Amino acid sequence: RVHGWCNETAAGHFGFDPQRDVLQHIGNLLRDPDFVAYLNGEDYAGDIVIRGPRSTSSRPVQLAVHLHRYGEGRKLLLSRDVTSVQQAEVMRRDFVANVS
Repeated sequence: RVHGWCNETAAGHFGFDPQRDVLQHIGNLLRDPDFVAYLNGEDYAGDIVIRGPRSTSSRPVQLAVHLHRYGEGRKLLLSRDVTSVQQAEVMRRDFVANVS
């Protein structure tokens, strides 16, 4: 559940409304199948990369998300926009492939 608050970055990444979405289950707000499997799998050892909810074909957005357990039954969701990192990696691979 989204308890208490989310910061502006999370609101921007996921399209959350801090007032409307308080106490909503995160699985209802973020419906990416990879994220839902990650959430339900309870193996939060690493990040997963998902397509941002506001992603479009002309402006793709890739988010690295990581859940951390804390307190009793609580989870902290951290997100990072990795779009430029992913795009740079694709350009690097393309360059290496073209040089070879």
